[in-house]
Amino acid sequence: MRVALYHPESVTSVAVYEPVVFRLLFDYHGRRRPASEVIEIAMAMRRCLRSGDAAAAASRFVDYWGGAGAWQRLSVGQQAVITQRTGVIAAQFTALANDAPRLGDYRSLRAPVLMLAGSEMRAPIRRIREIFRFTLPNATVDTMTAMGHMGPITHASIVACRVARFVAKHASVVGPTERRLAA
Repeated sequence: MRVALYHPESVTSVAVYEPVVFRLLFDYHGRRRPASEVIEIAMAMRRCLRSGDAAAAASRFVDYWGGAGAWQRLSVGQQAVITQRTGVIAAQFTALANDAPRLGDYRSLRAPVLMLAGSEMRAPIRRIREIFRFTLPNATVDTMTAMGHMGPITHASIVACRVARFVAKHASVVGPTERRLAA
């Protein structure tokens, strides 16, 4: 969405799955439940990291977005990879809360936008989606049945097919240079 905002001539359409545009929550609903959930998970992760327990921070993150028990359903290898990245993940909460684009900027986005979310979406995503539904001038909002935040991973082929249909519908004629860049 940022590329479409800053370089609209380069973007034909945008497809996103549960965008974590936390800035909108804090700008417009900072004291309500969706924003406080984001703050709570970020603070819980930071407490775990300060105490030296990156695995506990990773578990909190995965269980928040994937539902209770999601961490335990991951393989040991998947858990290790996420645990190694937990410091960066925790830092991203702050970066996303202070992201540059504001609601007014998104109003100028003219490209068609497909906004996908899982039916099991968390409150912050639900609110961001509502804000975007009324802000983006050319948005299609779809809910993917029986999916959560990790839908593009847990249900990759279903999400990919939906995105492919949207992209094909909005594809423009491209030349050989663009085809090479896309490949």
